[in-house]
Amino acid sequence: PPIKFNIEFAEKKVTWAKYAVGRWIWPSFRMVVLLNNYQNKSPEYIRAYLHANSNDGEWEAKYYMFTNRENEDKNKPNEELRIEPKTKEKVALFISNYEIGTAEPKPMPDIDRDTLKLVIETESGNMFTLPIRSGWISNG
Repeated sequence: PPIKFNIEFAEKKVTWAKYAVGRWIWPSFRMVVLLNNYQNKSPEYIRAYLHANSNDGEWEAKYYMFTNRENEDKNKPNEELRIEPKTKEKVALFISNYEIGTAEPKPMPDIDRDTLKLVIETESGNMFTLPIRSGWISNG
């Protein structure tokens, strides 16, 4: 069956900084994504990570958090985001190679910016790989 879910960048901007999301503070990349589950009759659950090349080989950032739309105090680290059927929405996504709750500032990872990709996996088994252009990346 055709994939009824789609994701794309809502902003051509990815920023590395020490962010506070609800009660969580940690150094991470922030990006805004547009989630489109409009064609679907059922909810979709998604998780995210970043992948790039570095001098040490492959680099991955698996600690993520989507902003809770209703209440930022309910943000939960590494929790899949539920997207209701018949909806389209923008959400901020924070991803880091540091565990959520690492409060001290850290330098932006030394990665090959031309190889950075956002990977989204859905509960229904779809995988989306969105390349991030190096010009979108900034150090906040």
